[in-house]
Amino acid sequence: MPIIKNKSDENFDAADLLINNGKLTASIHCLYYGAYQRAMYVMNKSGIGYEKQKDNYKNYCNDPTVRESKTKMLGSHDFLITEFVKLMLSKTNDFSLVGNMKNSFIYLKTCRKKADYENVSISKKDVEDCKEKATFIKNKIDEFIKKNFAA
Repeated sequence: MPIIKNKSDENFDAADLLINNGKLTASIHCLYYGAYQRAMYVMNKSGIGYEKQKDNYKNYCNDPTVRESKTKMLGSHDFLITEFVKLMLSKTNDFSLVGNMKNSFIYLKTCRKKADYENVSISKKDVEDCKEKATFIKNKIDEFIKKNFAA
């Protein structure tokens, strides 16, 4: 099994263990990374390898128009998620699906920041919402892979 996909699966499994043991805050982190790593994996399967993903971000950061504009500069995760959304749209032409995936990623990332960095509690509802969105992303990526890259 590919390493990044395995890491994604481990994060989903870890989230379940954490949730079942009342560790709600830490579960958000695992749900986000499980979905994020799944996006990395499908990009790799689609021909944008892991090194290319890193190189694309480095090239983006070195673009003078990006460096000169604070509003254009994306963090590495926002950049990869944007590239993932573009890839999925180009392959599926399903604006509704891709829009839902993008919104799910935005929600997950917002919750991860809340869980990791803010002085607030994470509720069971937060976890349920994040699990639903992360599972949606995982399932849609897995369906896409099965449909487009069947062995």
